[in-house]
Amino acid sequence: MQESNTMEERIIAQTEIFTEDFTKNLKLIENNPMPIIQSFESANLVSVAKNSFEIIEEIKKTDLITEKDIENIKKAQAFLLTSYKNVPVYNTRIAKVVSILSDAKFPTNDSKYWQCKMQAEVHFNELIRGFQKIDRANIDLEEIQYQIATLDNIINSKENLESTKFDEMKLKFDRRRLVNKLSQYTFELKLLEKDVKQRLREINDWAEMAASFENSCDYSVTDYEDHTYESHLLSLKAHVDRAKTNEERKQYTDQLNTFLRLMGKQLIK
Repeated sequence: MQESNTMEERIIAQTEIFTEDFTKNLKLIENNPMPIIQSFESANLVSVAKNSFEIIEEIKKTDLITEKDIENIKKAQAFLLTSYKNVPVYNTRIAKVVSILSDAKFPTNDSKYWQCKMQAEVHFNELIRGFQKIDRANIDLEEIQYQIATLDNIINSKENLESTKFDEMKLKFDRRRLVNKLSQYTFELKLLEKDVKQRLREINDWAEMAASFENSCDYSVTDYEDHTYESHLLSLKAHVDRAKTNEERKQYTDQLNTFLRLMGKQLIK
């Protein structure tokens, strides 16, 4: 693998999740990210399964649950592990269409198209933040492992203990806390990685939906302002029509007439 220069490339190289050309493939409007997502799922599902088995082994050492409880957990484990892969974090495609892109909020194809672009941008920004968090988490993990190794070196060396006058029991308590912290960080890292996967899927969904509206747009798909007048006008009219009280109707009518006046068009009563 070539030496990575950018932050994103360095993170990708460290996590060993993505391929070298991932940043190029991340231009999701033009490329299909599904192979990347599937590779991500495969790599991390193995890690999650490994961690889950370790947790069960740790639980067995306590008296918190019975052997029957352990048996039941093991039976359900395969089912729980699939949740990591196929339980969505964000809205489903149908929820995006029915709720987020509803005609009441976005009455034209143009407004729906631009909302898709805005949603995709939000998820892309969070995707990059996710990379940064994963990078920081990996640094923390390395530091914790270094601290544990340092303590092990001191604890296992009687000469070091005597020369530095460390309290051996206190060092062992510190080590146990670090091991616990390492386990917590490892689990949080898995959640971060799942979020990155879901962000990829979100960007892909919004890009595909934007493409479905693009050919039906009446205004520019490069100038946001171009479509906003008609979209806002229709939205205000819809609010007036749906008003349930005279007071609410007057509120939206006033807003609509202000807008019509600015556009030099005939006011409504």
